[in-house]
Amino acid sequence: MDYSLLRKRWKEILFFSYVFVLIVGSTYYMIQWAKIEDYMGDEVWYVSATRNMLSLLGVNVKYIENDTAGVNIIYNEPLYSGKLIVYFHGFKVEGLYREYPTLPEFAKRLGVRIKVIPFNYTRNESEWENLKLKIWEIAYRNSFTSYTPYSEFPGVYYGIPEEYLNNFTKEAEEIKGVRIVPGYKYPDKENIHKYLNTEHPFLGKDLIALGMLINDKPFYWRIPGIIEHALIVMIVVLVTYRLTRSYLASAIAATFSALDPLLFATGIVAMLDIHVAFFVALFMLTIALNRIRLSGFTLGLAAATKLSGAFVFPILWIKVLREKDWKEFILSGVVLPIVGFMIPEIPIIKAIGFLPWLQEFLASFAWHLSFKGEHPAEAPFWTWFISLKPFPFHYNPDVYAVTDPILMLAMIVFIFAVPYVAMRRKGLHEIFWMFWSIVGFFALQYILGGKTQFIFYATPLVPPAAVALGVIGYDIVKWEYFEKSLRIYWKWIKGYFWGWLEVLRLLKKLVKR
Repeated sequence: MDYSLLRKRWKEILFFSYVFVLIVGSTYYMIQWAKIEDYMGDEVWYVSATRNMLSLLGVNVKYIENDTAGVNIIYNEPLYSGKLIVYFHGFKVEGLYREYPTLPEFAKRLGVRIKVIPFNYTRNESEWENLKLKIWEIAYRNSFTSYTPYSEFPGVYYGIPEEYLNNFTKEAEEIKGVRIVPGYKYPDKENIHKYLNTEHPFLGKDLIALGMLINDKPFYWRIPGIIEHALIVMIVVLVTYRLTRSYLASAIAATFSALDPLLFATGIVAMLDIHVAFFVALFMLTIALNRIRLSGFTLGLAAATKLSGAFVFPILWIKVLREKDWKEFILSGVVLPIVGFMIPEIPIIKAIGFLPWLQEFLASFAWHLSFKGEHPAEAPFWTWFISLKPFPFHYNPDVYAVTDPILMLAMIVFIFAVPYVAMRRKGLHEIFWMFWSIVGFFALQYILGGKTQFIFYATPLVPPAAVALGVIGYDIVKWEYFEKSLRIYWKWIKGYFWGWLEVLRLLKKLVKR
């Protein structure tokens, strides 16, 4: 057998084998944890909002377990609470609203005025009790296996044998005044049946919906996040290798991203933060590849997942203004991010209408800058660096969101090294300051009143931090150190092996005597 290729390419083989084991191993481990059959963390809000959006769009999902289908029957209440008329310098726009609108102060200064006309609606509790009885009779005829009434909103949950599902659904749909929402059981939270999570943009929930369309079951909600975790590691490796052309630097970055505890925790929970981290990583890749227009589009996608995804925009704006002209700035820095932001919003706009979406989107800025009350796991941005306040996603088994203090504290130390290293590694400064741009805007949010922050908000910090640590760590520790150390270890192993072999030979001689 010809070993010449192995001798020539042993670094590449070792590197790709290591990265493969990291990705496959971490993905396998995440899959095992993602099988927890329960809502974890804020899945109660994001998953419920996703299911509600799909229901409004007329898309029915399915939850099948042990040949039994889950069906939620909900009292049909108005989606809208009233009529809204907006006046702006002679223009008038009419629409409906879901939550009572308040006009921000800056809008008043611009000359915007609103007129609110609430609808007169009161829930008829006796009617709902009669409807529940009718539904129970239908479920009984279709051999229901489980029944759960909700106490915080007008709804019930039934487990129906799969063979009777179509007949049950057909009969239930004939009852006026109820809405059929097939799928997993809702969490029993106040008005969760109408909740749409419009305080956050919708791309993250669009991705959760992709898994939900396969099966409305906890494991499937979490599949997109697990896939994105693996893709983040690949992106981190690609960016690091492009900056250094070093397998060692790329291996260091891969290790800190694949094994990061925060990426792991958010990757197995169907929340928004792993999706933000993925699109921030994608933005980082396009910046490293100098694909300015693609960077603008991916910036919009990051913001469309969660508004904190937009916190990296100064990196793009500064790059465009330094290297391009004003026309390119308008296109790549403004137009394409807006396009990237708006496309994922199409489903929710179609579900509730443009004006209610716009009103709730604008109102979300006040929500983000408000204090939302005391919370035992509240973690201001400066506590993320030492993982001072972990956030519990689930108990028994325990799943906590925690940061890696080594990675986070290294970014503070590297502030003093980056100017010199960036002179040798073109493009590193953009990746490094991406991290601090996100931190800076979270600090600004805190100063402006948004003091309710949690440790999992730090998830999008991991990709740029892992790249920076890989690049700067490589400049500190050279590959030859590892190569020579491996040879020393091999020498020790051989010496240990031959030593034991000699002992066995002596024992053999003694036995013969």
